[in-house]
Amino acid sequence: MTEMAGLPTPPRKVVVDESISESELERFRAYARREGLSLTDWLLVKERHRGMPDSEILHHLLDTCTVLLTRDRPFHNTVLSKGLQSYFIDEHNITSMPLSHIRVRSDLPFMKKDRPLRDNYAPASPPLRALLLPESAKTLKRLTTARRRIRNHFGGLENLDTVAVIVSWRPLGVECLLGVRIQVSSTVGLSAILASESYVCESLESGDRGPAALCHALVLIVQLLLHSPKVVVYHDRDRIPQPPSVPDALRSGGFASMFGKLQGCFEHLTLAPVAGGRHLEALRLKLDQLAEGRTNEIQPGRLVDLMRKVSDVQAVCSLTTDTRD
Repeated sequence: MTEMAGLPTPPRKVVVDESISESELERFRAYARREGLSLTDWLLVKERHRGMPDSEILHHLLDTCTVLLTRDRPFHNTVLSKGLQSYFIDEHNITSMPLSHIRVRSDLPFMKKDRPLRDNYAPASPPLRALLLPESAKTLKRLTTARRRIRNHFGGLENLDTVAVIVSWRPLGVECLLGVRIQVSSTVGLSAILASESYVCESLESGDRGPAALCHALVLIVQLLLHSPKVVVYHDRDRIPQPPSVPDALRSGGFASMFGKLQGCFEHLTLAPVAGGRHLEALRLKLDQLAEGRTNEIQPGRLVDLMRKVSDVQAVCSLTTDTRD
């Protein structure tokens, strides 16, 4: 189902959000031709301003002479609420009308009129990240969506203050259930959010469970490109009593070595054992609940495969630019 655009007569530039796939872009091009829309130029955000937050797109790129193309529902409704033009596209629909039951995003309190336009808003990516990304296209899309949600909540990753991570594990039959929850706070007075949580089932030797849980936490942070701010990993002291130091870890094998190499991807990383507190208790309760019932929240682990990949990397990674998502 599609709807008439209702565009004014003057030609318009289409600003294509990063959420748009190649197939969706081609669908919209065909739709525009079929509907006789007067569109003269196409600006692909992922090529011209990679990693640009929605607030910056709205500030710098959209005006009365543009049309946004997005599959982000709140962003679509927000742009329309400003009196500007937007198209929403998904697997079935193309519409320029507001979407029902979707909230409009509030303006960020720190918006400034003198922010310079940049070609690249994405943070530097460690070389190891290319080895850690999911192989499944569906899982990679979920990861990209999570990154986008965090970025847009804070108006850009440069506004992050602290990435607080809580990690633990519990036995699950002969296997092991690893749990990680990530909370992110800002430097600009916005409320902290639960940015991500992940629960995976792994077949691990008893001595590997603590280091593997820590590896799972660091992998998730690197995947989300949250490695640059201050990162504090609070590990369950009852389950993970003493992480290996970097020199010892790099001399070791297995998950201890992987843990040492992953630490090299962080600018400011602190490991802190905790015996209690509401965040740890909430994670422990969630692990118990997941272990007791059927759920699709537990994902099959791939840490053993990642460990083998990382073991082939001789040097601890240093920060560099990476164009992969």
